[in-house]
Amino acid sequence: MSEVVTSYSRTRTASKKTFLFVFCICFFILCGIAIGCFVGLFQAKHCQQMIADGKTATAEIYNCYQDSGLGPNAWRCAYKYIDENGTEYSATLAMSYKTREEGEKYIGEKIEIYIDGKGGSLPVGEDPNIGYAETWVIISVILVFADTVGIIVTSVKIHRNKQKQA
Repeated sequence: MSEVVTSYSRTRTASKKTFLFVFCICFFILCGIAIGCFVGLFQAKHCQQMIADGKTATAEIYNCYQDSGLGPNAWRCAYKYIDENGTEYSATLAMSYKTREEGEKYIGEKIEIYIDGKGGSLPVGEDPNIGYAETWVIISVILVFADTVGIIVTSVKIHRNKQKQA
């Protein structure tokens, strides 16, 4: 009977070690996601600061390209502005178009952009969406914390099981 109990304990310990391994892998993945969310939040705050500073320039739409990340029928326009110091400000407009021809109609048009003096820009009228970025930071931090609790609880159970076997 004691041999069956020992075998069962070893199986449970191995299972707990597998859980610990999975928790650790998830921890690293979730930390990467959290870092990405923090970067997104800092970018949104930077855009909000550009709007608050109010320094604007006139950029020209120079290209239309297919954005495969949005699907096969998504075309976006890109703009560019070069200031008197030679600093280039270029980015993509948030608006997407269903056909290339629809997007190409805007090539050559001038748009107002906010600039930061270091190459960062944001078209006037686009929202940096701080609330969305903050929400994802909170969610990612909660997930990292929950995973950390899982790692601690699993480690304690493995440690207790080893002490019982000794």
